[in-house]
Amino acid sequence: MLIRRGIRLEDVEVPARVRRGQDAQLRCRYALDSGEYLYAVKWYRNGVEFYRYVAGTTSPRLFPLWGLRVDVGLLPLCDVY
Repeated sequence: MLIRRGIRLEDVEVPARVRRGQDAQLRCRYALDSGEYLYAVKWYRNGVEFYRYVAGTTSPRLFPLWGLRVDVGLLPLCDVY
């Protein structure tokens, strides 16, 4: 019998379109099995990473991407504003 453990991605909220200069919120919800932990959360735009949080670090790492600004002051672990 194969038993899979780990993380379950329960929901991802990403607006279909956002007007230039308008704020948008990206959100993911996940569940971890007992004894498991989250190692990293990463967000991409058009295949290019712009946000990474790794467990044990004090703040997320941001990668510059034209037309995108991330407000880390508003961030829970998995959300991007």
